[in-house]
Amino acid sequence: MLDRGFRERLDDLLSGLAETRVRTDGGRPPAVVVPDSSADRPYFVWRDREEELRGIARRVCRGVTADGRPPAAAAVVVQRPLPYLYLAPSAFDAAALPVSPGDALPLAVEPYAAAVDLVLAFAASGFGRGPTMELLRSPHFRFETDGPPPAAGAVRALDRALAEMRFSGGMDLLSGSAADWAAETETRRAAAGALRCVLALAGELRPLREPRPLAAQLETLRSFLQRHAAPLDAGEPGGRAGEGRALVWQGLEALDAAYRSLDDAGREVDVVDVTSVVRRWIESRTRPAGAPVEGVHLIDVQAAVYGRFDDVFVAGLVETEWPGRTTRNVFYPAGLLAGLGWPRERDRLRASRAAFRDLLGLADERVWLSTFVLEDDAVVAASPLLEDLDGLIAERVPAPACDPAGAPGDRLRPPGDAGVGRRWRALRVGRTNGSRAGGARASGRAGRQPARAYTVSALERYAGCPFQYFASHALGLEVERASEQTMTPEQRGLFLHRVFESFFRDWQRAGRGAVTLATLDAALERFEAAAEDALGALPPIDRAVARGWLLGSAASPGLAERVFVAEIERQTGVVERLLEYRIDGRFELGSPPARRTVAIRGVVDRIDLHADRTLRVIDYKASRPPDPSRALQLPVYARCAERQLRAERGEHFRVTEALYVAFGDPRLQVSVPGGDVAAAIAEGEARVVALVEAIEAGEYPPRPVDRLRCMTCSFPTVCRKEHVEDA
Repeated sequence: MLDRGFRERLDDLLSGLAETRVRTDGGRPPAVVVPDSSADRPYFVWRDREEELRGIARRVCRGVTADGRPPAAAAVVVQRPLPYLYLAPSAFDAAALPVSPGDALPLAVEPYAAAVDLVLAFAASGFGRGPTMELLRSPHFRFETDGPPPAAGAVRALDRALAEMRFSGGMDLLSGSAADWAAETETRRAAAGALRCVLALAGELRPLREPRPLAAQLETLRSFLQRHAAPLDAGEPGGRAGEGRALVWQGLEALDAAYRSLDDAGREVDVVDVTSVVRRWIESRTRPAGAPVEGVHLIDVQAAVYGRFDDVFVAGLVETEWPGRTTRNVFYPAGLLAGLGWPRERDRLRASRAAFRDLLGLADERVWLSTFVLEDDAVVAASPLLEDLDGLIAERVPAPACDPAGAPGDRLRPPGDAGVGRRWRALRVGRTNGSRAGGARASGRAGRQPARAYTVSALERYAGCPFQYFASHALGLEVERASEQTMTPEQRGLFLHRVFESFFRDWQRAGRGAVTLATLDAALERFEAAAEDALGALPPIDRAVARGWLLGSAASPGLAERVFVAEIERQTGVVERLLEYRIDGRFELGSPPARRTVAIRGVVDRIDLHADRTLRVIDYKASRPPDPSRALQLPVYARCAERQLRAERGEHFRVTEALYVAFGDPRLQVSVPGGDVAAAIAEGEARVVALVEAIEAGEYPPRPVDRLRCMTCSFPTVCRKEHVEDA
């Protein structure tokens, strides 16, 4: 207590205070239970908060069964209660243990409160793509506007269609063309029904965007929620979902009545003010946590010091919460505040460490410390407070990380088939302990797979991370497209491909060969015509930027001029250009004894055929060229094009050059490493053979070439993050 800053405050208030230290016999300090494992650390490590709570529940359950200790003799102490308040009931219920949170649950954590926020965000965004998709997919609503609710496939098709047109909001842009969608592309035809539903919902909520009295706005919102509410589960009509919904509806009705009696008739508000009022009301309300029970206490650090418990579980010891964070003052510097009596950062850290030491002595018998490694699929670090434990622990009691499923001390009551529940718990526990429970399958091995035709991009994805390949190509999971106001890198690359393909087709149709100094002006003029045709299809927000990018300005040359000048410098006699050349066939790749036939398909951006029976393979990149140690496109396309042309034309063209035209690289044209095309092709063939062997062996472990790829991975919710390193 004194080390938390209380001693300094006493000196400030009572100057000249005499101090006498009295040594007392406080009894034996509690033992700290440590993992019985090879890892030399005095705390338990779990996968996430939920698994951490389940492990604690098993420990308490064992104490109740073996020692007859009541559940109320144990306390779970956390720094931030909110994540644990709604995880604890399910975790402790599985162990047949009551839990006493000691407080009501915030209404804001109820799923239906989030559903109300979806409706408000849908209206506030101008009915933008992101909020629209979230609203249509919410299980709390059933939208029967002009028939049955839109199917999941129609919603996905609408998402793709809106992403393709980079729709950011404004139903007026879509309402006029809704009738035409049924006769347009396949994606739009599939999305036509979902679009009609969205237009109807937007019409119902359009009054929220117009200035009106607040009471009328609340009535519109409440009517929308009640009209489109999904039916409750017949098995538990009065369960948590029904209670949360009823509380929100009653609150909106009370707000409506209050503002009708008190609101100024001349004051009108729009959806922004409505959102503020509704959110503020929800954030200030709680829902009952249930009847008081004598169960395991779930309390925060401030309340823990006033309790007396046999066992104390200090949970959630991660860097972001222990020590607790403080909000810096944006108006006054730290030096000025320190002079006014505000605590300095070092004083705050010292107080946090003192409070942590107090927790280690709080229990009558045992203290358990635990942390976790994943928070919302992101890796988190352990608290720095755990680094000081060696000098603070008086007695250590080793214990296994958790009991095996079905052990006498568990007393678990899984729903349904108890055997299935035990096997699942054993699997989870085994993985938490660092072992690979489940053998090969848990390590990412799916068994032998049939041979198939491979695209080069798919092979590169497998080389980057086998699990990404598995999720995308084996499971067929779709990547959600983020809403972008401007062209994404993928769209920019496709646009560049179209423009250069159109130019070179026209140039070749006119009987032209290589671009020379004499034909440079004509090439630029023809390219400008092709570019203007393509620019006309872009939204106005992208058109001016793309024009300057392609054609340049008085300050800098455009991409076209840079590409043509680079071609002039190479002085190659091009007799024919193969544009968007399709590779599709079975090719022998590799060298004995690893030689094998592989089915390859793909599209080469450009192949230049020269008069001396040589060819050059060119691949366009919108930004920079890929890492040559992982790139496969140039060597594979070069070998396959060479052999496919021989089969199609009966002529042998020899590959002498393979390069990337990287529009975002200052070098523009980037050849294979060292310029040795033959060596690059041989190495690429060997890598393809090895990758195909691994794919067909069913090896799909989460093994990214760079852990930073996990930060931008499209499949974080299906990956266990149990990285498998190369042997």
